[in-house]
Amino acid sequence: MLSQLKLWQRNVFIILIMFIYTYLGYSTNTDSYFAGIIWPSIGIALGLYFMFGKKALLSIFTGIFIATLIARVFLLQEELYIAFGISLFLSLINIIEVYLFKFLMDKSNALGRIDYSSGVYFYFFMLIVSVVGAILSVTTLGLFYDFNNYFSILFSWAVGEFTGMAIFGTIILILFFFDDIKPTRNKTISGIVFTFLFVATCILQFSNLVPIYTYANYGFVFIVFFFIAAFVFTYRMILVISSIFLFSYQLLYLDTLADNVTASLYSLNIFLFTLTYIAIITRLILYTLQTNNEELTRANQKMDRLIDSTNKLFRIKDIEINSERDNIKYIKEIFQIALSLYDSYDAASCYIQINDAPIFIDAKGYDIDELNNFEFDNASFQWAMNEPQHIVNAERELKIHLGSSYEEYSKVIPYIKESIRFGVYIDDNFSGGMSFDNFATGSKKFTKLDFDNFNSFQRLMNSFYEINYLNTRNLNFKNDIVLSLIKTLELYDQYTSGHSEEVAAISREIAIKMDLSEKEIYDIYWAGVVHDIGKVGISSSIINKDGKLSQDEYETIKEHPIFGANILKQSEDLVEISDIVKHHHEWWNGNGYPNELSKENIPLGSQILCVADAVSAMSGARKYSNTKATDAIIDELSLYAGVQFNPKIAMIMIDLLKDGILDRIKKS
Repeated sequence: MLSQLKLWQRNVFIILIMFIYTYLGYSTNTDSYFAGIIWPSIGIALGLYFMFGKKALLSIFTGIFIATLIARVFLLQEELYIAFGISLFLSLINIIEVYLFKFLMDKSNALGRIDYSSGVYFYFFMLIVSVVGAILSVTTLGLFYDFNNYFSILFSWAVGEFTGMAIFGTIILILFFFDDIKPTRNKTISGIVFTFLFVATCILQFSNLVPIYTYANYGFVFIVFFFIAAFVFTYRMILVISSIFLFSYQLLYLDTLADNVTASLYSLNIFLFTLTYIAIITRLILYTLQTNNEELTRANQKMDRLIDSTNKLFRIKDIEINSERDNIKYIKEIFQIALSLYDSYDAASCYIQINDAPIFIDAKGYDIDELNNFEFDNASFQWAMNEPQHIVNAERELKIHLGSSYEEYSKVIPYIKESIRFGVYIDDNFSGGMSFDNFATGSKKFTKLDFDNFNSFQRLMNSFYEINYLNTRNLNFKNDIVLSLIKTLELYDQYTSGHSEEVAAISREIAIKMDLSEKEIYDIYWAGVVHDIGKVGISSSIINKDGKLSQDEYETIKEHPIFGANILKQSEDLVEISDIVKHHHEWWNGNGYPNELSKENIPLGSQILCVADAVSAMSGARKYSNTKATDAIIDELSLYAGVQFNPKIAMIMIDLLKDGILDRIKKS
């Protein structure tokens, strides 16, 4: 909640919190030397400093100082100048304690972990800080007062500080590191009701309003409340009811005690300590169980993502890399796979290299248009070629890359504390890259394992890219050879220039209309391209004869589908389309050639090619036939549907003709 407030609002709130808890610590004092058997403000200060860092120090100091000054003037009846001096020193000592504890915990790397060693460090450092704080505080008081019971006061002061840190510091620190449950509306209402019942119980038991229902008789009821807080709510609720319990017995219960107040205070503090740790330990056990379940769930989800990503990897191998557009499509696919595989980042971006400048093409957590509005210094931009780069001073580098644009950039993009960047490339020619970033405001941090994973991912992706690139080049090379053969055939057959490409284009449109698979469409298209390749085995005098063919010549021409199929079978890549080519002159009624197949016995690709070949022939001028208009072609298709052509395919072709397909193909 505090992190969502504006800075000045948060500072005011911290001052108020520190004032309340500090003044409460003084409310049980009977002389000027004793800081209280429990000193809650040091625990609260500790937690707030860990949550908000140095920005909270001034507010912490101010709250403690004001409360100490007022308490010492009005509760302890000190002279103003003495109260001011003591308040100033004690407030500074509290800040020193906070700094010391943070320093020790950072050195031991014990924060953010739940294990035996971190727990030992945690309480050992609290003990050290309590003793240091007690020595400094009691020595400071000795400058203003003379007292003989120095060690007695020192002991009591250290106990008070240790208890305050052990209870309130522990709760806030655990809350900060582990209590990430977001409140819901129902949870909030339940929490309000629960808090109200707890307050009512505290008032009744500590004020003795009902003689029978007292703390002495029914103190065990509080155990039930703390268990409920641990099971049903979060550490926030444990902090709230611990504070209410402390406030209640210090403000209400002590007035009902006639004697032995100090012993009662020790007893109540021990009871609060016990209640708090029962709740904390219970909550930690539940947290551990929940975390294990979540880890198992995440592991299953990660396995699902891995399987899905593997499938995507096999799909992207079919992306042809012939142009900048292909590069963009390919790298975006890789980027989406990376996003699904990894989750240790706050935001990520994907870019390609155009004229040595980064152009952003996809992002998560960023606005692409905003990123592309900033002008990067291309000379200083790191493309992270050979292996991923872990940029730990990412924001400083951005200042260099952006120059004068950085100020505008910083207004819309959060401060980046670290990045992992890597590139996608082929033959040392850079194609694109990705950046995975963590913000200073977030809790995520890259580990060596993350870096190693990204390193492996880059190598895998670059291998895939290179394979795809080489496959595309090989495929293009094969396509060029085939097209060269067709161009050679067109020189050989002077009447078929452009006919093969036209048949291929028409066939593809029919196949698409029939909702065939990409593989089937691809095969049918290339069968159209090479459907007349067998004519190279027939004498050019027959192919280019001006007059009517003799019966023998016609029988020779009928051999060209077989010649074509035999040529295609010599190539492993073309063998699958050889049957389509072989039977593209078969008729629906069985009167075609070379094998007089009929109906569904004719390969589907051949049926499509038969229609496309006839339409292309009718729409082009030949020595033996005149060019037909679209209406005449439609009439011809209708007449021969069920005779020469599959009726369904003929109707699809008629619809395409009415839609102007021939004009579009001939123009292209």
